[in-house]
Amino acid sequence: MRKTPPDRLDVLPFSDSEGRAELLSVVLGGPLPESVTIYPPFFAEHGLNTTHPRPLA
Repeated sequence: MRKTPPDRLDVLPFSDSEGRAELLSVVLGGPLPESVTIYPPFFAEHGLNTTHPRPLA
């Protein structure tokens, strides 16, 4: 079974900041500011109810 980006986030080493940033940009539709940190476990609702105060470029 192929893992989804949120599944891959949960098993990615926390030290892999580039990998986390890449997967989060896929899940959230754009890159997050460097000041944002999301700790595992990561849960997603298939994009439902996902908001960000600033547009993601």
